[in-house]
Amino acid sequence: LLDITGGRERILHDLLTQAMAPSAIADREALALRLHQQKNSLYAHRMHSHPIPLRPGVLELLTESRDRQIIQGIATTTSRSNVESLLVAHLGKQWSQWFEIILCGEDVSAKKPDPEVYEQATTHLLTLGITKDQILAIEDSPNGVRAASSARLPVIPVSYTHLTLPTKRIV
Repeated sequence: LLDITGGRERILHDLLTQAMAPSAIADREALALRLHQQKNSLYAHRMHSHPIPLRPGVLELLTESRDRQIIQGIATTTSRSNVESLLVAHLGKQWSQWFEIILCGEDVSAKKPDPEVYEQATTHLLTLGITKDQILAIEDSPNGVRAASSARLPVIPVSYTHLTLPTKRIV
């Protein structure tokens, strides 16, 4: 199911294989939406009570980039509530101040591997005077790598289980 991008979309896809799932499309979609909302609520509660750790190296990379005044952004197609739950737990309530741009699944019409989220992020960054050759995507999924590549951005793919940074610093 991880080949399907998007939590609600993943649930909807799985419902097609479940004999007890509603047969009417509208009913299946409504059930998928309710299940996804409940999953997001449970995730937020879990992150508040017992935060799931970030992958090794992520916090260090974010902190060093911030300390060096490197512009950072989030281009994800997960839900904004999940991004917020994760980052409040690790960066605090002012987490959004770490990022110049934050684009989430609600901001795009198509999820990764579609390049839309990266295209929107690039358009915004270009208005700040950042050139396209100064933008770098770091991705942890094949669909994310495909999205960044389709948007013609250089991308560093990292292991799904841990972040392995290059030995040479990227500035």
